[in-house]
Amino acid sequence: MRPGRAWSLLLLAMVLAFSACTAGQRASPTSSVSPDHAELTQAVDDFLANPGHETVQAVLVSVDGNTVVERYRGARADQPLHVWSVTKSFLGTLVGIAVADGLIDDLDQTLAQLLPRHRSAMDAQVAAVTLRQLLTMTAGFPEGLSAQRFGSDPDFVTSLLRTGLTRDPGTAFAYSNAGSHLVAAVLHEALRHDVAHRSMLDYAREKLFDPLGIDSRPAYQGVETWAPSSTFDRSGFAWATDRQGIPHGCCLLRMTPRDLQKLGQLYLANGVWEGRRLVPREWVQQATTGTELSDYGYLWWVNPVEGHASYAASGAFGQLAVVVPDRRLVVTVASRTDPELSSGPEDLMSLVSDVVLPSLG
Repeated sequence: MRPGRAWSLLLLAMVLAFSACTAGQRASPTSSVSPDHAELTQAVDDFLANPGHETVQAVLVSVDGNTVVERYRGARADQPLHVWSVTKSFLGTLVGIAVADGLIDDLDQTLAQLLPRHRSAMDAQVAAVTLRQLLTMTAGFPEGLSAQRFGSDPDFVTSLLRTGLTRDPGTAFAYSNAGSHLVAAVLHEALRHDVAHRSMLDYAREKLFDPLGIDSRPAYQGVETWAPSSTFDRSGFAWATDRQGIPHGCCLLRMTPRDLQKLGQLYLANGVWEGRRLVPREWVQQATTGTELSDYGYLWWVNPVEGHASYAASGAFGQLAVVVPDRRLVVTVASRTDPELSSGPEDLMSLVSDVVLPSLG
């Protein structure tokens, strides 16, 4: 039996009592675990001790904006980690902000319209792909990326466009790192034509990172491959780029587990952070709603957990930020990169379904 199934009604009473007395208050990011949640903390520790979870380095649990569990193993609270495909959810958030700012007209614009400098690299089918299709992984671009091309191609965007599609756009879901990098290229191009002439990182700092208190200075922005260099792995905050200077849309973002938790909290609050709206409410709702073709929104996974609606930013090798709105819950997991030992997303989701949710009733 999993640890979460054996908890007593007394623990449930304590959890609800603590939630009631702290409702409406935002916990400091450095808050320690409350004694009322000692059993929940022990259950998390037991989960981490199970075989298969050796690479997990951080687990954070917040209820109603209050951090009730924060556990680290082999990592510090201020230590950035490679969040892999959680990068996509940050990128999608920036696109939503850019649409609200008028930098991008709408999601049904085509690649021919959004990337006019690359029009000669597009066949008719690629030219007709829309930004909405890229965000929902229904554009039809290949699912994988060549590791060699990833960091060495002198014009990665042009190469991706010339590769073409593997299926008709808008007909099926196919997870695509290539497609997500084209989303980054679209945002990069939109900012290039804006009068402020901000880089993607500058824009991210102004609109998202700085307001959330995500420390992105200094930032490593070197050119990296699918297998990042030791320089990247030793850096603090990082968002590596292709050889054209475009931050990668699929991955290669480094930040702390607390930073991941903030993204989840921002979405739980429908785009509002400390009384300031950062992301349009409509974007949060649309981004976390699946399509007719899949349980995937705008670069967010959308799946129920134990009967509760939820959505998640998920990355390879055990990176996860899960939001369960009706329980006011955010659970974040960060792990070291280890292809041989890493936990899969389904296994890590059991932390939410079998350990945390039972404590909330």
